[in-house]
Amino acid sequence: MHAWERVRRIERILGVRANRVKPSRPAPGETAFQLSSGEWITFGLALTKREQALIEWLLNEEMKPAKRLGLEEWIKGVLDGGPPAPVPAHLNHHLPGGRMPALLMFEQGRPFFAKEDLSVLLDTYFAGSSPWLVGLNESDWLLFVPLREWIGEEKFTLEAEELLLEAASGLQEALADELGLTASMVLAPPIVSWEQLPGMWQRMAQVREAVRSFRMEKAVWVTWKPRLERLLTQLDDQAVKTFLAEMPGLALLREEEMRKTIEAFLRLDLNISETARHLYVHRNTLLYRFDRVKQETGLDVRRFADAMLIKVVLLLLNHQEGER
Repeated sequence: MHAWERVRRIERILGVRANRVKPSRPAPGETAFQLSSGEWITFGLALTKREQALIEWLLNEEMKPAKRLGLEEWIKGVLDGGPPAPVPAHLNHHLPGGRMPALLMFEQGRPFFAKEDLSVLLDTYFAGSSPWLVGLNESDWLLFVPLREWIGEEKFTLEAEELLLEAASGLQEALADELGLTASMVLAPPIVSWEQLPGMWQRMAQVREAVRSFRMEKAVWVTWKPRLERLLTQLDDQAVKTFLAEMPGLALLREEEMRKTIEAFLRLDLNISETARHLYVHRNTLLYRFDRVKQETGLDVRRFADAMLIKVVLLLLNHQEGER
């Protein structure tokens, strides 16, 4: 039976006309169905689960020659920037429902692993939650896990960030211990509908680009934090070169020891004692290094305003060197 003959049959059963829709979101309350021709149709009304199942059954034979997209394929299609398409009806039971996205970024040259190995580990780590795993490429994997499995709660708040970071660190340790894999992670707030997927991915991809461009050492990032780094990735290369050319003392800031000293100081909230302990150096050694920076650049890293400017300079240097 031809595809549209089946559609006409469904129209008679429902008592409504089918409408062709472009590959974009259907109207609120409507469900879209894909035909083997690639066309999408809706029936102009809210359908019960039973009615959706009936339509799926009636279209089933017509759909057999066509490839029915799985959840992973559909998500990859959305993230690849293709034309937005409605969620196929046969995937409607896969609603994100507050699942928290996590982007796993594995190091280049990592040991070989199969997706099945990673899936088994995740199923064990997030026992009973059936995590969804989407392989974007050899290095990047997108994970969707219910929020309660991360922090033991159903509601997301920024105050829960510490719990999230601890849970993410625990997953990183499991990956290292069980599979020998080192991974950085980017976390995004939970999504409740697939319409949030493109915006979520745009923010995650920006953070991923910032982490790789600026060679940031921290292992876990959240999309609601590194706004400065995301902003700097948008700068024109010539503007960056001009800005750095006007900055005195770059040779000193490029020294590995000095760079690590300043980055630790910034990461530890400009706390001299904590930084000295972290770097295993005497407090006076640290002050001597900061005096050198002030002498060479005219900036005192112990002052907040100067520290922020030096932070920008270091980020841009990392970005510039990473492109070479």
